[in-house]
Amino acid sequence: MTATIESRQKAEFYIFKSSRPYPCSLGDDPFYEADDPDGWVYDVATVAQGWFKHDDHDDLEEILYPGRFAYFDLPAHDPFGGQGYSMLPLFLAFIIKELHGWQHESALHAYLEANPALRRDIGLDSLPVQSTLWRTWNQRFSADLRDAIRRSADEIANAARKHDVPVPDRSQRATTPDDEADDSPDSTPPTREGIVERTRDVTKHAKRLVFPEFSLDRAENWSIHENAFWELQTYTGLRDGMAVTEGARSFLVDSTREETPLGHVHRHSLRQLPISDIRSMYRQAVGRIICEAQREADITRPVMVAIDITEDTPFTGDRTDHEDEIIGTKESNEDYAYQWATVQIVNTEMPLVLDAMPITRGDSRAEIVADLLDSAQEFVPIELVLMDREFDGDGVKAACEERSVHYLNPKRKYSGEKETIEQMKCDDETVRIVEQPVEDGPNRKNLFLPSSAENDDDEDADEEDADRPDYRREMREELGINEADLDETASPLGHFLRELRGEEEIETEDETGDGTGFVVFQTNHPDISGHGTASGPSDEIEQIHTVTRFVRWYRRRQEIENGYKKIKAFMADTTSKRFSLRFFYFAFACLLYSIWRLVDLLVRLLLFEGSSSSPQVTANDVLTVAKRQQTGIG
Repeated sequence: MTATIESRQKAEFYIFKSSRPYPCSLGDDPFYEADDPDGWVYDVATVAQGWFKHDDHDDLEEILYPGRFAYFDLPAHDPFGGQGYSMLPLFLAFIIKELHGWQHESALHAYLEANPALRRDIGLDSLPVQSTLWRTWNQRFSADLRDAIRRSADEIANAARKHDVPVPDRSQRATTPDDEADDSPDSTPPTREGIVERTRDVTKHAKRLVFPEFSLDRAENWSIHENAFWELQTYTGLRDGMAVTEGARSFLVDSTREETPLGHVHRHSLRQLPISDIRSMYRQAVGRIICEAQREADITRPVMVAIDITEDTPFTGDRTDHEDEIIGTKESNEDYAYQWATVQIVNTEMPLVLDAMPITRGDSRAEIVADLLDSAQEFVPIELVLMDREFDGDGVKAACEERSVHYLNPKRKYSGEKETIEQMKCDDETVRIVEQPVEDGPNRKNLFLPSSAENDDDEDADEEDADRPDYRREMREELGINEADLDETASPLGHFLRELRGEEEIETEDETGDGTGFVVFQTNHPDISGHGTASGPSDEIEQIHTVTRFVRWYRRRQEIENGYKKIKAFMADTTSKRFSLRFFYFAFACLLYSIWRLVDLLVRLLLFEGSSSSPQVTANDVLTVAKRQQTGIG
């Protein structure tokens, strides 16, 4: 629908009232300079997010009104010295080309010729000939300018999709800079100095990307820039055992800023943030990180995520009036702690924390899962969610099924599961898959597998069992386990389960004593079907291979535990009992962790062409660089 004066005014209101500064190059301490292409992309994203909030705005090209971007200092990037067509209309024209996914200027020329009104709207008084368009892209526009155009188109497309506005098929657009790949080999591996240098550039870009999504509700006469608060929080978080009061004093000395917040001012400002605002700002920042990652790498396919709950350091003070927030821990002792839940990507090279939420007494696991899945699905399609046994409940499974999400988690053993296990022992079965019908959803499948050893002590075993196929060998080959790694009677799956028990508690026996020696997982994934008792060797081998694959998947859940260790290392210390302040410290640490993972991904793509799957940038690299950028010192 064509925008009206009223709808335009409403969209302008959304744009100027958003938490993102617009234009970002204005003010005494701007986020970007007017000639910085990163700033142009940032402002295009801000305009797009506000524009498509209006239900009547479903035209991608109407957003490209030159007046909104007239302050872009494009002439600073013009090697032609202003000769020919003005830079801004050409800049907007090539955003149209990228939005449609056209590979060549001929398509853009034909489109502008067929739509003279659009051509005039973006500031082109006449139609450039095709050779002019080619020369503009390949000779007049620098690599940075071309990159800014591609990224601006990505931001518009992402904002449109978020508001269900149709976007053209862009799959045929060029996938490498300048529309052609560089085939020249580089036999010299990047040096450590080169990695750190690139890390410095990318970290600066990442901070500019996400920090503007956070904002404080302050009076109009403020004198300290908001970025100083986020820099102080980062500065304090990267120091072991440092609280904000001490951090503010050190930051005042180290920072290159003329004014920095004192500790009590910093805490007071953060205390004013309600938890709902903290979560909203965090999700906006993560959305920016994901857009950047999707632009640089193929992470648009469905992902695996893990949901879990972590505890803050044990609380030893007075809990009076805070009993619903400082709650008991999972340990069988009298410890109390604040608890936070997160959802994190676990099956890609970029394990981002998609969302975080505080836990209070009475919050059901089903409510937690539903909340986190709702926010996670705004960012990425989810193939499978991994959870530990704490989340084994019908409400949790229903929450997943209502959102068309597959799940996998260890299952508690009740009488039915124990009977199945005892029958498996009698039948000398290695694994069993049992399908459980669900009235209003996909069937649930229970995966029974040995926890430690097979029962080889039956004195009445038939001598014909000597001719039974060697399923142990099949499982070893499938899992890649050497015979030397196993005891004579050990189950190959037990090798995996011992590792899992070293990482988390996996139930293998019950108080009554029956059901021992086996664990049970449950999933609704369509790639597995229940057969009950194996009808023959081929059936059992198939079940073994299927169960093995799902056990491999479940091991990826450990990535969320590894993430918690890093996140807690990024948290500033505090003794405050203000729930919102505690949660902000945790959420901001999650943001620093996600920035690290983004920086590592971008550096690997830039220097290793994506060939390296292991991190090349350490968390310390990123935080050290961030500190230097904030303080000017090492």
